[in-house]
Amino acid sequence: DISQIELDAAEQQLEAAYDSVKLDALASVIDTLPTVESITLNEKERIEDVRKTLNRLTSDEQEQITNYETFLNLEQRLSLLQLDDVTLVNKILDLIAEIDNLSSTELTLDDKAYVQGLSEIYEGVEAQYRYYVTNSNLLTLANETITQLEAIEIAKAEANLFTEKYESILNKQEVELTDEDNVQELKREYEVLSALAKQELGASIQEQIDALLAGLIQLKATVENVALVIDALPLQADIKLSEEGEVLDARTLYDALPSELQQQVLNIQKLIDLEEILTNYKTEIENITQIIDRLPTLDKAKAEDEVVIREARAAYD
Repeated sequence: DISQIELDAAEQQLEAAYDSVKLDALASVIDTLPTVESITLNEKERIEDVRKTLNRLTSDEQEQITNYETFLNLEQRLSLLQLDDVTLVNKILDLIAEIDNLSSTELTLDDKAYVQGLSEIYEGVEAQYRYYVTNSNLLTLANETITQLEAIEIAKAEANLFTEKYESILNKQEVELTDEDNVQELKREYEVLSALAKQELGASIQEQIDALLAGLIQLKATVENVALVIDALPLQADIKLSEEGEVLDARTLYDALPSELQQQVLNIQKLIDLEEILTNYKTEIENITQIIDRLPTLDKAKAEDEVVIREARAAYD
């Protein structure tokens, strides 16, 4: 035996099938109606008959009709054609046609005046009748496109000015410490550029700026390293000849720097002073060595040599 549940399910399937056929039939009727562009007042009765049928459906059922939106546009156009003001009707119809033509082409800034003109016509239509301009969204989109194109044009000009101003520093193969102010200014100006201008410049500009900044950091690190080596040398009062190797190493590091970087080593005078002290030490040693070399040998020393021997000892001490 068939249960009640099965009977209910079968009935629901039949109702669903009927509803589907009914909605498809209505869609077929709507397909026989003229297009929005060609509809006339002669179609008023047919439009009203379809509306009466649609009103017997729920809103959900109406939404399921595939061309329901088309029918709404037909109703809207018919309502426009029924207005008493023929001049207004023609104005709106012409505006709709112009907007349709506008949307079929790729806009450029040359179309700005044309789009503005259509916008002024639209704004000239009383608010209560703008409802009939069914494609006003396309006009809004056209205005947004023109605004975007203008923004892109401004961004291009902004990017070009930036490139012209900083071309020389951007194209540098090797950055120098004397470029620091220019690089920092370049970085600041890039950061305040609009997003569109940065997009026009491309990601490589950011990479170039980063490379310049990294180069400056490396140069500073090199200078700082030399300065630290000099700082680590003994004080003038404590320097010994045995520490000459450390002084020579510091001099080698300093001399390896380009002249512009040498100017940034602010404690170079300490190195110069230590070098001078060591030179004096070596001169004194050489003089004392010469004095000692002139002394008589042990087997030839005489009492009268005591004075020069004591002088040699005093110089050595």
